[in-house]
Amino acid sequence: MHKIPSLFLAGSKGQEVDPEQAWVLDGAATATVMYDGLCYAVIKGLPYVHTVSADLNPDFIVCGTHSGQWWGWMPVPADDVLFWQVWTEEYDSFNFDWSYELCGPEVNGNPEHIARHVFKPHGTLIIECLQYPTPKTIRTYIESREIEGLVWWEDVNDPQCRKVKVQHTDFNRPRRAK
Repeated sequence: MHKIPSLFLAGSKGQEVDPEQAWVLDGAATATVMYDGLCYAVIKGLPYVHTVSADLNPDFIVCGTHSGQWWGWMPVPADDVLFWQVWTEEYDSFNFDWSYELCGPEVNGNPEHIARHVFKPHGTLIIECLQYPTPKTIRTYIESREIEGLVWWEDVNDPQCRKVKVQHTDFNRPRRAK
């Protein structure tokens, strides 16, 4: 699993599409909802948490670097009580070798307004109306809904496929409130 690039060039306020990510506009991808929570993954049957670190630990799975720091996956620590509680409750529903967003009352101020803690699998809430998006339809869609953003998947059945994201912050706007 790798860092997902943005559809828009940094600092363009959603006005300039990154030419390397323009394939999304040609209908070659499936739009899905991006959740605001804590990112975890099940890799080879073991749970990992997405993290950024200045030090490389032997258990750290490196996915890339940014601003002099490594980002990637670390095994979930034993003291991550919330993770282990929800993991135990939802264990049978996990698709191994997939990534998830932990959302709920005690996560990031609960912007998803979820009554209980749940793992939301990435790439599963598909937005059919954004099959052939334009920058304007993307902006309109995000600004008219209370969502963190969107992620386009080249293949929603392959967690390693190419992906491109757009977040409400790409338009220099706060997330729409309920």
